[in-house]
Amino acid sequence: MKILPTKYNGYTFRSRTEARWAFFFDEIFVPYEYEKEGFLLDDGKCYLPDFYLPTVKAWVEIKGDTPTYQEHEKCRQLSFGTKSTVVLISGILDPNTSSFFVFHCGVRQPEKSCRYLSNFLSELLDANAAGNKEAILHVTRLNTLCNEYEGDEYAYGQAKSARFGDIA
Repeated sequence: MKILPTKYNGYTFRSRTEARWAFFFDEIFVPYEYEKEGFLLDDGKCYLPDFYLPTVKAWVEIKGDTPTYQEHEKCRQLSFGTKSTVVLISGILDPNTSSFFVFHCGVRQPEKSCRYLSNFLSELLDANAAGNKEAILHVTRLNTLCNEYEGDEYAYGQAKSARFGDIA
């Protein structure tokens, strides 16, 4: 099966799945930068994470299927090398079947259901909001979303039904 590069919000995403996650981030008011920066990992391999969430101060990698050991290892090395949070999301925008892993300073946390991804991002925003008016605004919006929509159901539905233009 051919993966379709997809245009959305001024970016050309390598896959429709990445574009849908970008749409999801827009729906939950979390700004992102797509493929912002590449890294040389400790094992000598190059790595280009899919997203950087500046207000959350976290890198995000999207995988449509269950991530391999090598994909987990890349995220672990990025987290260790940058001393930052890396979120590895697997699945195609379904809060019941998608999940995410969090790496912080090279340590992987237990797998979590994507049903509560916006709650987790809200916690990261809270940690980074001190003295940052933009981050405080995003915390308020995200907390409102978490309270209004059980487990991001609305944002997932919007992102799953979004229509994009393909690239020839």
